[in-house]
Amino acid sequence: MSQSIDNIGKISKLEYFVMFLAICISGNPLFIYAETKFLYVVMVILLFVMCAMRGKALINKHFRSWALGSILLFVLQYVFVELTSIAADINFLARLYIAFLTASFLGYKFRETYLRVMILICAVSLVFFSINITTGIEFGIVVDRYYSILLYNSILGGTRNSGMFWEPGAFQGFIMLVPLLFSNQLKQLWKKHKSGCVILLIALLTTQSTTGYIAFASFFFLTILVNGKISNMLKGVLLSISVIGFIYMWTQDFMGEKITEQYEHAQNMQKGEISWDRLSVMYIDFYNIKRHPFIGNGFMDEARYGIWGEYMRGAGNGFTGAMNMFGIPFMFLFFISLFRNLSYVPITNRLIFIFIVVLLLNGEYFLNYPLFWSLLFVKIPKNEIDSSIINRS
Repeated sequence: MSQSIDNIGKISKLEYFVMFLAICISGNPLFIYAETKFLYVVMVILLFVMCAMRGKALINKHFRSWALGSILLFVLQYVFVELTSIAADINFLARLYIAFLTASFLGYKFRETYLRVMILICAVSLVFFSINITTGIEFGIVVDRYYSILLYNSILGGTRNSGMFWEPGAFQGFIMLVPLLFSNQLKQLWKKHKSGCVILLIALLTTQSTTGYIAFASFFFLTILVNGKISNMLKGVLLSISVIGFIYMWTQDFMGEKITEQYEHAQNMQKGEISWDRLSVMYIDFYNIKRHPFIGNGFMDEARYGIWGEYMRGAGNGFTGAMNMFGIPFMFLFFISLFRNLSYVPITNRLIFIFIVVLLLNGEYFLNYPLFWSLLFVKIPKNEIDSSIINRS
């Protein structure tokens, strides 16, 4: 394995296992479609015991604020929203606690562990995806609409790489977390993990995800323009190249035509009309957010979308969908808290981080699962952090 960027010492098998499990319950169909209501409860108990045995924090002020704030929100929803679910509220609190306990257990090893696990997942996906598209052979057991071998899923009849996640758009989001987590050390990331970075990039390309391509291009061009020690002329050239590249991608059928059709559809939607594409769902979400803009409409589909609730299951814009669930202030606080937790990077980099997360959420419901919530609690080493501090964490 490549040398670590962070001076964190050896990553144990148990730490790899915890990270892998956190990723699985945040996007692997074998877990998220499991016929059990106790998956998150079991995960909470498991992580709680492991953190207690390792002397890790079981709660802190930051998590307590989020937990109490969430409970207050759910009480207000119970009073003012027509249909609520106490079970769904408890389920969310369990996911939030999993996010905290995962970050607590891994400490400063979080991002390095995540990087290495994602490189493995991407490498496995490229092997089986190549076999799948060249031979038509499917691997594993049938789960919902997938063939799955845990580390790799193929959607029945699909021609894009989903990795071990529920769809290609989800896979790209988990890949994009890598450069986001290393946004203060991108040069070191490339220097120490060249082969891993290439694997991640190829895997991202095979998703053929519109959101993934836009997020990837936006992140790197914005990062170069903001942080690159280059002349204004060269920055202008890079900006011109990015604009030309974006126009080119827009003109390709799988990107430009898709976005244009969704935009036109959203513009022409009639009141009460239903659609699953992301721009149209954004329009539907905004229509329903107006009913309870400050406290949201909760987790029940019928509460969020009225009589069309059962038809909107699986539809998604994860950004406006989260506002529909939690309300605008709650999501505003999420991004404020995320911004404050990124104290290891300059303000401009934090804004880029937030912008990319918003882009990713527009593609998928990542906030339905624990891993993206862990961004609120994760510890990221600074460039010159003292190794003794890391090793005590």
